[in-house]
Amino acid sequence: MAALTVASCWSNAILDGLERQGLERTRLTLGVRGIVDGRFPDTSRIELSPTRTIWGRARLLSGDPLLGVKVGSALPIHATNVIAVITAHSPTFGEAIQRLLRYQTLLSEGGQFTTQSTQGAVQMLYKPNWDTVSMDVLHTDAIIACFVASGPKPTLVQLVGRPDADQASFTQILKCDVCFGARYASIDYDAKALNAIRSGADRSLCDINIAYAETLLGTLRRMDALCQRVQAAIAKLGPGAANIESVAREVACSPRTLQRRLSSAGTSFSALFEAYRMGEALIMLSETDVGLSRIGHLLGYSEASTFSRAVSQWCGLTPRQIRKQRNTEVAGIRDTHLTLGRPLPRTPSDAAGASRTRLVKRPRSLSIV
Repeated sequence: MAALTVASCWSNAILDGLERQGLERTRLTLGVRGIVDGRFPDTSRIELSPTRTIWGRARLLSGDPLLGVKVGSALPIHATNVIAVITAHSPTFGEAIQRLLRYQTLLSEGGQFTTQSTQGAVQMLYKPNWDTVSMDVLHTDAIIACFVASGPKPTLVQLVGRPDADQASFTQILKCDVCFGARYASIDYDAKALNAIRSGADRSLCDINIAYAETLLGTLRRMDALCQRVQAAIAKLGPGAANIESVAREVACSPRTLQRRLSSAGTSFSALFEAYRMGEALIMLSETDVGLSRIGHLLGYSEASTFSRAVSQWCGLTPRQIRKQRNTEVAGIRDTHLTLGRPLPRTPSDAAGASRTRLVKRPRSLSIV
């Protein structure tokens, strides 16, 4: 499974927003992969997992159930980059939604908006994509709040889990009716909101930014294809034989060229290699009774303690904690998003429904039989 990515402008805006809510940046970012001087580098793409880790820490540090909607509703326009310009200058809000659906991966591969239409009204449904670090409910709240703040008043916002939450407090911030307990977060708009002409929309400016977004989308798809080829090569070779030189041969380029192309995609060989190992580790921890030492050995770790530390740093839970929780229904974990930093065991349905998520064929070197 190739590592999912997110635009650095989004992740840095989230960090700034959490700090404005009184959270200490150092405590949010200490030891997080990719952080330099309290921020992610201003590259176009970074790995998604560190951003999800930061949201998990924010939950522990704050304890404020409104934190996600507070941060999301106050994000600056540069947080969503070119998408903000396109949606703001689309002639109608309905057209803005259609363009968001097309270009949303430019902002993040962490989840997907889809729409369901009924008698002229539209429901926007947000479904997180699988990653080795699960999506915290506060993170989902921020995404919903960001979109709500950018458009007309919805008829209803449904948020995940928390049936006992204080609806009035959320309604006050989102300025619309809010309910809880949904399987996936969603936003409902009526036909009037969708069809109203947007004041101040500049069609020429919109068209210019659509052309730019199409270029970015083409580049991202090429980078996605490269990351998938690298992950397939790692799976084919196995942890014992996969290194930058051997994988570069598999994808028919030099090691230096491969590193440069992966850097442009917002990742690195070491990040993809570790993502592969963590994905396999979670499968074996969640679906088998193989001992920790054996799993660590199969994945190329010299000591069980080294393997345990790697899992803890990546997922926020020790291997024993993951194994202890494995009997919890996977769908329930995903639907509530309530468990901090909790990894989700993969299932075939994940591969069918998530962008850039697929089951990786385990090489012979990982045989556990």
